[in-house]
Order: sequence, then C-alpha cells, then structure tokens
Amino acid sequence: MQKICFSLLVLFSAAAQTPRTIPFEFYGNAVWLEARVNGSRPLHFLLDTAAVSCVLNRSVADELKLPIATEFDQPNAGAGDRPTHIDIVPSVKIEFAGNLLDLPQIPALPLDEVARAYGASLDGILGRELPARYVTRIDYDSRTLVLYEPEKFVYAGRGNALPLEVRNGVPVVKARFSLPGKGALEGEFLVDAPFPGVVQFATPFIRDHDLLTAARALTSRLIPAAGVGVGGPSARQDGRIEWIELGGYTLKLPLAEFAEAKAGAFARTDIAGILGGELFRRFVVTLDCPHGRMFLEPSRQFDDAFDYDASGMAIKSTGPSHRAFVVAAVVDGTPAAESGIRQDDAILELDGRPAAALTAWSIRTELKKPGSDHTIKLRRGLSELTVKIQTRRLI
Repeated sequence: MQKICFSLLVLFSAAAQTPRTIPFEFYGNAVWLEARVNGSRPLHFLLDTAAVSCVLNRSVADELKLPIATEFDQPNAGAGDRPTHIDIVPSVKIEFAGNLLDLPQIPALPLDEVARAYGASLDGILGRELPARYVTRIDYDSRTLVLYEPEKFVYAGRGNALPLEVRNGVPVVKARFSLPGKGALEGEFLVDAPFPGVVQFATPFIRDHDLLTAARALTSRLIPAAGVGVGGPSARQDGRIEWIELGGYTLKLPLAEFAEAKAGAFARTDIAGILGGELFRRFVVTLDCPHGRMFLEPSRQFDDAFDYDASGMAIKSTGPSHRAFVVAAVVDGTPAAESGIRQDDAILELDGRPAAALTAWSIRTELKKPGSDHTIKLRRGLSELTVKIQTRRLI
C-alpha cells in the first residue's frame, strides 16, 4: 500500500518490557487495530508492514482539525500510477493497546477509496515503526499481535527461519516459485501484510521473465482485475503459479497477480513483487527486523484451498457505514456477465439477506464457492431487479 519516502523520529512510551499481547480484528486478510489520535474517538487502523511510516486518512485529519505544516505531490507513493497529494501533520500521538507512538510528524493521505476497496473504515495505518522497534509476532489463529523487546527476544517456536533484509525501511525476503516451462525462479519480495492476495509480481519482473506466457499455459485464462491503493487503481491480470516456496514451506497452485503498472510500487525494478495476507495467514509470522530474520510456523489455515472469485464481479462498499455495495467491475464470459449484472449496479440483497447485514468480505467469501446458486437483488438507476447466478471456477 503506502510507500512514503521520508524518515520520522519516533518516541515510544509504555513500551513492552515484557512481551505484550494485543488482540486484533482479522478482516480482508489484514490486521486491524483500534487506536486513538491525540485523544480522539476510537479509530480503525490497518497494520501495514510495507509502509515506511504511519499514515492518517486525510478525512480524519480534517475531522480532528489537525494543522498542516506542509503539503506536496509525490509520484510513486503507493500502488497506483498517479501522484499522491500528501499533507504533513506535525506532532501527533497515536495510542493503541497501552502503547503511545509520539510522532513529530505524520503524512495525511486520501484513503477513502482504499477503504471502499476493503469495505471497512480506514482511519489510518500503523507502518514500519512497529516492526522496526519490536520483534513482531502475528498469530492469525489466535488473532493476536505480540510485541517483544529485541534485546530480550529468544525464538522458542518450531518454525523455520529465513533471512530478512530491511530495505528503505521495509522488510524484504526471498521466495521461490514455478511456472510451466520456467522451472524454479527466485525473487526478492516485500513483506506486505495488508495486501490481501498471495503474491503480485511487478511489471518489470514479469517482462524480464516472460511470466504471462507461462501463466497462460497453466490456467485456461487470466482474469483482468484492478487493485485500489494510494495513487489510484492499478491494473493487473489474475492467475496461478505452480507453487511458491518461502522459508522451506511449499504451497501448491496458489493464486498469483501479474501487474500491468506503469508507475508506483508495482513498476519497481528492485523487487520481484510483494507477498500478502492470503499467504501469511497460513503461518504464525514473526518479523524480527532488528536482527534481520523472519520465522514461519504453519497455522491451522496452512492447508486451506486457494479459492478465487467464482462470480466474475468485483464489488466495493459505499457510504460511511461500508454496509452498502456496488458492482465495481464485471468480467466478460463469467456468471455475473451472463446473468446481466452490470458495473455500478447496487447490491440490495444476497440470497435474501439485506446489504446492511453483510460485509464486503462476507460477500466475496460467498462468491468464491464454485457450483453454488445465488439470488442477487440489485438496483439499477430507479429500477430494482433480481438475478440468479451459478458460480463456477474461473481460474
């Protein structure tokens, strides 16, 4: 997500002299924590291991009437192709679970479109300040984050260790993978925990290794899609790879995204791509950035299938509650297209359940099940209509 390039001096108080366990919400393959900014109401923050700093949503900065010290436009600040307008807010205190981050300055960015893509409020981001300061253990099974003082940390788990490099403030690891006709390939990948997918390859790496030709030999088709991040949308094609190996663990036929970016994070030449939450949730992940290593232990989710959307439509949330949804895109030749669903249709009900009782994540999860019948009530302009679809495996 956000890759803002400047440094911040961070002061921690209430530091965890003994390991501190913090419960988190798991939604959209990402870690969410409750935090307060300068004593504010409770806010919804995303943990982003690949963000080089903490970030505030610009709308929250406005709500809290925080002063702006300076502002500028920065290219390549996130995943999208467009420059990002950044406001610098001085002297911000972020409190979460008994910890206080005392920041001399913090960037405020427009994050509302990213929030709609997740289908959840996104008030801010906890970035590299956590893994840079603490050994950080993410237990997706127990939904807990554990922070250790680096000088006191001794790994006592049964997982595998692998080298980790902190590059420009964010963790990078090596992973191996395979595609037809390519054999085993290796690359360096950002550890990007809030990214909801398994792996997304960067455009230069795809081009240099002709990955699209190999990916088309593995699946019947690649699905056009787009992610939404800082800097706007970023086009890609979705498919699979034969396997991916990280830290001695091999996962077969995982989903893979092939970027078509012309700028931003996915146009970088110094990385092969990023690894995300659909991969990491299959492990208990310990990021030991202070000592340059990462530990992986298989979680209870290790053997879960890599399911992809089986409907052919992408959705996003609308409104402040994120409990209203519209169709963001429809892929030709899929159940959604064949049933007559169109882009910008509003989803009123799914199988008799009103939109207000659903989340974007629950809708996406339902529509990943191939061979299932669904009844969807839609609003198109001033009219309402009901369509039926039967999902099927697309890739």
